[in-house]
Amino acid sequence: MALIERKTDVIDGQTDFSGGAMMIGEPAQNQYRYATNIIVRRGPAETRPGMRRAFRVLQEGFQKAFWFGDKGDGTGFWFDAFSFVASAWGNIQATKFFRFPDDTYWRQILVSAGNIFVHNRGYVEEVSAIETIGSDEVIHFVQANQYLVMIRGDGNNVLRWDGSSSGFQLFPAGETNDIPQADNGAYINGRLWLVKDRDDIYASADLSIEEYDFTYRLFSIRRGDGDEVMLMYPFHEDYCLTFKKHSWHYLLGVNAVVLEGTHLSDYMGRMTGSNDIGLVAPKAVVTTGEQVHFLSYRGITSIARTEEGKLIGKDVPLSAPIQPLIDRINWDYVSGACAGQHDNYLLFSVPLDDATDNNVTLVYDLLGNGGKGCWLPVWESDLLRPTEYFNEEDKLYFIGSDGAMRIMFQDDPWDTEDVFDDTPVYNSATQYFTGARVYFDNQGDDWICRALIDCQGVSPTDTDTWVRETDPQNLHRIESELRTRFYRHGDSVSTKDYGVCQVLFKHQNPKITVEIESENYGTLEELFTDITYDRTKYDVANTPDWDPSNVNLDFADPHRRDYSVFIGRNVGVRLDYNNVSYYYPKYFYLSGFGNDTDGRYGLGYNEPDNDLYQGIVWLKEGTVVADGKFIAVVAILGEASWNIAYSAAGDTIWPASPRLAYGAISDDAYQWPSPAASSGRMFASVLHMDSGGITLGIWTPHDLRCIPSVVNNQAFALRISNTQGKLAVTSIVHIAQLERFAGKAR
Repeated sequence: MALIERKTDVIDGQTDFSGGAMMIGEPAQNQYRYATNIIVRRGPAETRPGMRRAFRVLQEGFQKAFWFGDKGDGTGFWFDAFSFVASAWGNIQATKFFRFPDDTYWRQILVSAGNIFVHNRGYVEEVSAIETIGSDEVIHFVQANQYLVMIRGDGNNVLRWDGSSSGFQLFPAGETNDIPQADNGAYINGRLWLVKDRDDIYASADLSIEEYDFTYRLFSIRRGDGDEVMLMYPFHEDYCLTFKKHSWHYLLGVNAVVLEGTHLSDYMGRMTGSNDIGLVAPKAVVTTGEQVHFLSYRGITSIARTEEGKLIGKDVPLSAPIQPLIDRINWDYVSGACAGQHDNYLLFSVPLDDATDNNVTLVYDLLGNGGKGCWLPVWESDLLRPTEYFNEEDKLYFIGSDGAMRIMFQDDPWDTEDVFDDTPVYNSATQYFTGARVYFDNQGDDWICRALIDCQGVSPTDTDTWVRETDPQNLHRIESELRTRFYRHGDSVSTKDYGVCQVLFKHQNPKITVEIESENYGTLEELFTDITYDRTKYDVANTPDWDPSNVNLDFADPHRRDYSVFIGRNVGVRLDYNNVSYYYPKYFYLSGFGNDTDGRYGLGYNEPDNDLYQGIVWLKEGTVVADGKFIAVVAILGEASWNIAYSAAGDTIWPASPRLAYGAISDDAYQWPSPAASSGRMFASVLHMDSGGITLGIWTPHDLRCIPSVVNNQAFALRISNTQGKLAVTSIVHIAQLERFAGKAR
């Protein structure tokens, strides 16, 4: 009697990735093992949002001008770009958004190289201080109602500013005790609380932040235990969390009303939440609703408030599903870790492996997994190295380890618009390792070079040591990777014969690589490498290629392989008027779509604070500008870059033979630049239009199919990576036949 083999078709795969990452045990049906630079809230595994500089370094034509030293009444100085402030805002020591009681909106204070600046919606002023601020001081700002308090570390006096021209001043003497020098602090319900000497917390008098009492308003947290208070953190009503490195506690009664004849100490209580879990970095804590999440030596831990108003720590760390990443944190440099939150995402930036700064950001999506929450888990790039996060209204900023401030959650699929500014300048004294990039000014030519080997003191012109990047503007595209769970088709024992594997995705200008991974042997084999899609080709047979000039106005016709249009923010126009140059990159808006009698389209322009530039729409050749007006007009010819023309009263808009202007307008007013004079840096964006206007953000669906070949024929996973544009993996489906022994031969 012989056994015969029967096979059964089994399908495995997934159409939902919203469960996030599970790095321990077996992932669920909607989970994956690991990913970089993706979001999953909508189900597909999609490229994360990009970021950009909040304040940009000088590049001609790209910056918005602002007043320095005055609010535009003619007594200050007008700067065409951030040239002055860019040099002042080098490495930022501290920054904070603040709003005094009489202010109608938020402003921002910054300290850089010991200098203090306040940025107020394009208006910048320097603020003085009665004492010299050291360039190496670790500074914390606390807003205490009508004062902005500067805490400068033990050994330096605490200063305060009321917004006046006198700048930051010393605190007046207190009746009982003077304000102590301190390391950090918090403002809670009318009192300024300061941390000093590891264990001690000093509270000011109610509504008198200069008054201190070292007997009845001094509170110690486990004095003498060798640990140190890292942070005071107000949390709901009458609580203040006090974190040490190895324990956490909370103060009760911080909002107590002290009756005459009594003292604050009569109302205060000190409770211990945990004797073995604490906060390892003072900036690595964030609040969501009734919970506080913070980085401890156990991982990312949570504190919750119960219905009875008690504070309790969670037994299982929030970071348990990504414990292998927690195990890789470089604890010797973790004191600089930081946390932020935006749009129900929690971000914890930490140093991993041998890194000495925060090279990886662990991201938790509170709305992922059907509202249960999930880890993504990692966002990373050369420029995503935060040292501190800031929220201003609905925006999230961070200061990077390079001292630049950046804004996150931008829709662009890259992490910088300023590649040359965001690449470190070559320094012959610096040790560079293989793969490091540097900016090098080679006799006026901007170079970005990559090290081929470890080196020091070797010029980037040495081709044996360095290679020049040929496409520098695209160096910081967001590179994503998805490592799926292992697909077992019902069990992990049976060998299988695999049929078709299909990966379905949507994209915008991608470069996709798919690898197959065998489970037990850990082997990787590339199935597809750097797959791209032509923007001129169609998927339908015998369809003529799309004409990039868009002469047929058919940009939106269906079945083209890719419809991506990326409009960068490196767009501006320089207008020379009365021998003064103005740069306007931010106030352009698309307006007046539809063609005029000559088939041209227009780009509107609006400068809210200047009536001369209100309400511009497209104009045709020969239009005469009314007296007193000075207008910038844009013509778009097919896929061409933007034509710029401008006029004074009585002149016509278009020259006799209009040419494309890719560079700045000539300094000679009203003169159209010749092609040779164009710099090629100013007007780099491309638009596609038809009579209905412009269509942006089109996702194009495609799939890739293969027949997997796996070493052990039991289970395999996929690694899907993308190195440019945007990718959204929507589904993965595999068909396999399981080999079984059953039945009898007859």
